[in-house]
Amino acid sequence: MKKIVSFLIVFQSFTAFAQLQWAPLTSLGDNINNQRFDDVFFLNENLGWAANGYYAAIYKTTDGGQTWVTQLAESTPQLPINTYFRNVEFLNENVGFVGTLSGIFLKTTDGGTTWNPVTITPNPQAICGLDAVGTSTIYGCGAYFSPAFIIKSTDSGETWQYMDMSAHATALVEVLFRDENNGLASGSNENGGVVLQTTDGGLTWTTIYITPIEGE
Repeated sequence: MKKIVSFLIVFQSFTAFAQLQWAPLTSLGDNINNQRFDDVFFLNENLGWAANGYYAAIYKTTDGGQTWVTQLAESTPQLPINTYFRNVEFLNENVGFVGTLSGIFLKTTDGGTTWNPVTITPNPQAICGLDAVGTSTIYGCGAYFSPAFIIKSTDSGETWQYMDMSAHATALVEVLFRDENNGLASGSNENGGVVLQTTDGGLTWTTIYITPIEGE
């Protein structure tokens, strides 16, 4: 009897999954040459943002992706020429961040309506990964072309700590935290791909995995 019930549940789940469909979004019409969207972030099932890399554009949706509005574009005065957007992350419906590969880091406090540069010393040349955790903590990392570093803020991006990670990696591309203290960072070192772990909010890091593939 249990096997029959389990089969019915699996069959119903598969049937529901098979009915899902994907379709291109027509509301992102100013993406002229179909350039890559490097990141998408949803705060809940309706509210989200998408980052177009090459065109340095941020789009916002309030209806689960049905429609999108442009909030930030490459023509914005404070953006350097040829800015490339790598990621977008929000702490709440108002405070959010955009990391770029172009030496500029942006913050909004009004849900993406306006954006301003963030000052970090030393200034990261590229922020490849961002992760907001808790109510006021956000981590970032970079760069895929080196050097390896971690940035951290515990006051919603008002002040930042820069951590040199050259002792652990030559490059970092992604960071993910379960809570304010426990997290992972991934990138590469001279032996291949590397995964690092911290349990104290980034004060110390341990290498937990290294691949044997050079350049991975």
